Order: sequence, then structure tokens, then C-alpha cells
Amino acid sequence: MKLFDDLKPESQEKLDAEFKRSVAPYHPNGLYIDYSIRHILYQHKDAFIDWRYLHEANKSMMFDQGAFEATLEMVLREFEKRYRIERVMRVSI
Repeated sequence: MKLFDDLKPESQEKLDAEFKRSVAPYHPNGLYIDYSIRHILYQHKDAFIDWRYLHEANKSMMFDQGAFEATLEMVLREFEKRYRIERVMRVSI
């Protein structure tokens, strides 16, 4: 959540609008009236730690993998719209 909160408000709004357009309709969540990217980010904020220590888990883990993957793919698509990715040639010495 911290990284998302550190984005400019315009960037947060663009990501949330794209989430509502391209992810939420296909991965609905009946718990929220205004389902947003913030809900997904909050729900999965500790995912890395939970997955890393899965073998030690003493709590139930609820995880909507489809919604998580769709959100990640959407963020990557939005990233590609803003930045150019170039290959770097390896230099041998």
C-alpha cells in the first residue's frame, strides 16, 4: 500500500479507473460497493510474507489468485504505456 500511496494522486486515479474498467467486472467482490484497486492491494499487502512462510502458517490464507494476477497484469500494461523498455547490449571486455 505504501508504494501506491506514494504515487501522485493522478496516477492513483488512473490505475483505479483502469482497475474498475478491466479487472473488477471480471473478478467481482460482493463485499465492497465501490470495489477499487485499494481493496486488492490491502487484501494482498502481506502476500509475500505469507507465501514465504507458508510452511509455518498457523492462520487461514484467503487469496483470490485470479483477481491478484489480473490486477498485476493491468498495472504492468499501464506501466508499459508510460515507459519505453529497451534491450541493453552486453559488452564483452
